[in-house]
Amino acid sequence: GSSRDPDSTPEFCTSTACLCQKLAPGGMVILVVPLTFVGISLILCALAGVPKLGSHLVKHGDSAAWRAPCACVAAGFCLSWAIYFALQGCLHGHLVFVHIPKNAGTSIEIAGITNGINWGSMHLEFAGYQTMPDNSSCSRYHVPPRLLPQPNPYTHGSLFCLTRSPYDRAVSEYKYLLSADWGKEYATTYSTGLYERPECSAAGLNHFVQTALKAYRSGQMYIDDCHHVPQVEYVYDKDGTQLCKHVLRIEDLPMAFDELMEEHGYPVRLPDTREGDTLTTCTDLSTKD
Repeated sequence: GSSRDPDSTPEFCTSTACLCQKLAPGGMVILVVPLTFVGISLILCALAGVPKLGSHLVKHGDSAAWRAPCACVAAGFCLSWAIYFALQGCLHGHLVFVHIPKNAGTSIEIAGITNGINWGSMHLEFAGYQTMPDNSSCSRYHVPPRLLPQPNPYTHGSLFCLTRSPYDRAVSEYKYLLSADWGKEYATTYSTGLYERPECSAAGLNHFVQTALKAYRSGQMYIDDCHHVPQVEYVYDKDGTQLCKHVLRIEDLPMAFDELMEEHGYPVRLPDTREGDTLTTCTDLSTKD
């Protein structure tokens, strides 16, 4: 819980980065629209100059016919780069959420989209799936930042993420897969032993955790939609460079999140009750089991 005053929550962005993030919800992907327009314009512009390339002008070596289409190409080139750098500069320092599975990511994404900010699964640049080194398939928003190909959606942002006790995360994962429609499919595909012991039992929990850990150690690091990837993989690069600048602890929610938003001029606030929690599944299970 918290003692926050609902009336003190701002309704609008108070920073340029936040405003630009709202105006360009697709991030750099939004460039597809203006660049497509520029491309079409160039084609039409060039075609408009074709009639001037009649045999008479060509035979006399008159270069006037080329001036209009060449000017269009030059203008289009300059315009496309101007749009690119303008958007890049406008979005500089905008907050980008690194969704570590089973760390209240859904709550963050819902809070963001409610206020017009697209994070994680709500963002176009994270749409789709990616084949991982172990041939598993992961949602792009679950893939550690360093493993996403270029253009990498995390490159120009100020990254923030949530971390929690790995024991709490393991219990949450077990409950989640038992409650998810695709839990049985994952259990069959990756042989995690999810249903090999009584459901919602200490034996079932420990068997699942041990089986999944064994699979991870054998090289299947990205099974279950990257849900077993260590949190450190999302926070640091391979050389130890910290990628996630703002590391929040899940037990410090919602205050830590709200303070980060306020500091960066975002109107997003997190409700006291999180979305996506498996509070109604296996209610008697805990890390003590």
